[in-house]
Amino acid sequence: MMTFWNDLTSVFFAVMVALSGVGLLVGGVGVIGIMMISVTERTREIGLRKAMGARRRDLLWQFLVEAATLTLLGGAIGMSLGGAIVWLVASLTPVPAVVPTWSIFVALLASIFTGVGFGLYPAARGAGLDPVEALPGAGPPAGGRGHDSEPRSIASMADSPLDVLAVGPHPDDVELLCGGTLARCADQGYRTGILDLTRGEMGSRGSAEIRAAEGEKAAGILGVTVRLNAGLPDAGVFNTTENREALVKILRTWRPRVVILPFYRGRHPDHRLAAELARDACFLSGLARYGDDQQPHRPDKVIFSISFREDPVKPTFVVDIEQQFDRKMDAIRCYSSQFEGVVQAGEAFPTGQPFYDLVEVQNRHYGSLIRRGYGEPFLTDETVVVEDITRMSVPSV
Repeated sequence: MMTFWNDLTSVFFAVMVALSGVGLLVGGVGVIGIMMISVTERTREIGLRKAMGARRRDLLWQFLVEAATLTLLGGAIGMSLGGAIVWLVASLTPVPAVVPTWSIFVALLASIFTGVGFGLYPAARGAGLDPVEALPGAGPPAGGRGHDSEPRSIASMADSPLDVLAVGPHPDDVELLCGGTLARCADQGYRTGILDLTRGEMGSRGSAEIRAAEGEKAAGILGVTVRLNAGLPDAGVFNTTENREALVKILRTWRPRVVILPFYRGRHPDHRLAAELARDACFLSGLARYGDDQQPHRPDKVIFSISFREDPVKPTFVVDIEQQFDRKMDAIRCYSSQFEGVVQAGEAFPTGQPFYDLVEVQNRHYGSLIRRGYGEPFLTDETVVVEDITRMSVPSV
């Protein structure tokens, strides 16, 4: 009798193992389907995170954890139901029934590996999305002047060239250097953009994730059309072929008429090299045989912001930001992780006064050069033409 029972249980065990394998396969197919739907429905989230600087491996890890959590939960529910059935059999029949402890761990591990294995393809597909082609339903940020009121994707936004693109090595640099100018351009109906070359992950305060969230809020205040991130390493911005090609791709996608760069001298090496890298990329972007099959594009103007410069550099021109200065400061204050309670940041040397006061002093100084309340200074290598000298502003005496 015992031999018959042992043979019966062995056959039953083998059948159950086979059925479990089939169940795992079916469950894996289900995981692929669910995760593919999740990736499709979260395209906007993926595009936004990548535009803010999220790396491919960050998104890959996120989706794999979600897939493993899904199958682990399913495995736990299945084990609970199986345990309940075993308890009923043991309680209501003379048949001995028990769940081996090792089988619980094996089942849960199998669930996790099923999620990871079958979730790998959807995760890789989601992590590999191009932010330029993502974000369905995204529109101009609050405060900006979009050309229509209907939601638009980043891809459709890129169909219309930017008028002005400001490039900064780290999140917050553009706001400090030319935030008022971007706000004024948005008020005038121009399409503006910010390109952060890095995520600022090497900063002593805050984190890359915090700075990304702060940057999105600041961009909305300034009314920019789009904020992008090139994903270069912080404290590792170099003028290399690879980095030039990355910037050329962005320039050809967004086709800005004017590009604003940081000055080519500065304390932080990323600031100096960002100017050199982006300036070279602007030139190379216009070469028909350079890079991939994108249409070549060369900006009409490249101008350098010289805010906070202490060397004797006289600006070529100063933009009046008297009406936009409060918004500029609101955008800067979004970066509380960087500026709250400090007396020095970026290219601004400490004077003992709070940092926000230092920014105001600088902008008041440049405003005084054009007889306005606030201004932002810029330099061009080329001479600026004047069509009518009788209409030149700023009184001489």
